[in-house]
Amino acid sequence: MSNLITLTCPSCGGRLEVTNNTERYVCAHCGNSHIVDPGVRAESLAKEIDLLKYNEQIRQIEAKIESLMEQQRQAWGTYEDAEKTVTKQRSSKRSGLFFGGMGMLAILMALASPNSASFVFGGIMCFTLGIIFYFVYDDSEALAAQASVMQQIEASRGAIQQKQRELAQLRMEQTSKRLEAEARSPARSR
Repeated sequence: MSNLITLTCPSCGGRLEVTNNTERYVCAHCGNSHIVDPGVRAESLAKEIDLLKYNEQIRQIEAKIESLMEQQRQAWGTYEDAEKTVTKQRSSKRSGLFFGGMGMLAILMALASPNSASFVFGGIMCFTLGIIFYFVYDDSEALAAQASVMQQIEASRGAIQQKQRELAQLRMEQTSKRLEAEARSPARSR
């Protein structure tokens, strides 16, 4: 089967299977009979093989684009997870500022009034909680992760655009070759 080449019927566009030594063939789709001019057959078959190579290259590029788009979708998911982490950590920092402020207020109130040991204790506890919330939750790692993921997204976007340009170029070349092959079509309908 290595000498089997798939061509298209000039009448209906259906797929034809022609071997190198076939001079006459019938389309299985429309039933038209065709004769191949032996002098032109080898050149025509070579052009058709070129077109088939374009199809394969196009399929490979389309698969690469799909793979890159999937990577980009996954990166966006990672970015959204990092965004949630940053939001949570910033909320904890705000809570820390709130508790720290409340603790300072309680300590100031205790200093202003006699017999206020409970205010001092409560103020110290709130202030300590505020410090813990504020300094324990560091969002710099999550922000760095976000920036890294965004760089990956931008890189994949650039790669996708490059592959799309390659695909468009291949399709234009393929169309040009196909039109050229059709203009010099060796088959005549009978």
